[in-house]
Amino acid sequence: MSKLIYVGDGAFIPGVPARDLTEQEAKDYAQAIQDAQNAGQVIYKETPRPQKKESDEK
Repeated sequence: MSKLIYVGDGAFIPGVPARDLTEQEAKDYAQAIQDAQNAGQVIYKETPRPQKKESDEK
């Protein structure tokens, strides 16, 4: 799992910080976040992982 961006617009999950989460926090709160998403609450979105650039070898 990657870092999560808070998109809750004031909504929150009890016990989970209502702010962007680090990768470790995302892992720690994964079950609570998944339960909220299963109930239709989208409060966090994953940050896109950077794409690895291919080297220009010739």
